Amino acid sequence: MRYIQKIGTPFEQQGKAITLAYLNRRWQHDHYVPFHYKRVDLRGMDALLVQEQQDATGPSYCCYCMRRLFLQRCAGHEANVTLEHIVPNHIDTNTQRADIVQYQRYPCLDNNHLTICHKGELPPEKTSTQITEVPYPHFVSYHNLVASCNGTMLESGSIVDSHCCNNRRGCDYVEPLFLDANGAQSIGYNPDGTLDFNDTTIDAKWFARLNLTADWLRLVRHLWYLVAQSVYTAEQVEEAISNIDLRQVIIDDIDSENLIAAWADETKTPIWTLFAEYNWFYSYYQK
Repeated sequence: MRYIQKIGTPFEQQGKAITLAYLNRRWQHDHYVPFHYKRVDLRGMDALLVQEQQDATGPSYCCYCMRRLFLQRCAGHEANVTLEHIVPNHIDTNTQRADIVQYQRYPCLDNNHLTICHKGELPPEKTSTQITEVPYPHFVSYHNLVASCNGTMLESGSIVDSHCCNNRRGCDYVEPLFLDANGAQSIGYNPDGTLDFNDTTIDAKWFARLNLTADWLRLVRHLWYLVAQSVYTAEQVEEAISNIDLRQVIIDDIDSENLIAAWADETKTPIWTLFAEYNWFYSYYQK
């Protein structure tokens, strides 16, 4: 997991401008045209967030599972970006008050930056006053948005979407550890692919809600550990998407447990491609 800074950066200014532009489009004469979380078009926000989540080597990664993000199809990788509302876009302010208190401990989610709206809809009393500065409604605010993957995983031999991260979570409370530099660094990954964290300060159910403990993600992390300890590079894993012979060599050398022998087949290229998108773990396990 990596720290995402949401205050005091050029991205913040651009993100606020995107949110304000949307609000201005919804303002007609003396009121807001009704809008809620299901009908929001934050033009350019996805590209901004992906750029914000780039690491030093260039690629951008999911705020949760560290899968590489693609805004559009590229070199065999499918577009996979979704916008994650840290405070859920349709949060129930009546039944989730305790959750809101926890979210608002983070500066970018406090009352100075967000107006949390019941069920992701601008309340009637606010529709006749034009919003010109923060706090913005939480379901359109840059400060409440990060880039997540679309939750694609391998389950029972089939590739399925929406099984981890943003789309899996729903409205459940998840501590936004990536908003705190120390919190992000407190999550580690063992050689066997399991998560490493202090369970006296971090609740394991947060990861379960995101499905970050799934067998697929554990296997992916373990395989990247094996690659990182081998003579092969992340670039060669990427090359092996189209180079079947190289893929076979890599598998033969790292897969002593016979976990992925079938992936050498050309028909398994989508699985290998998905595995390759987790190349962030190569540098992690090399440390």
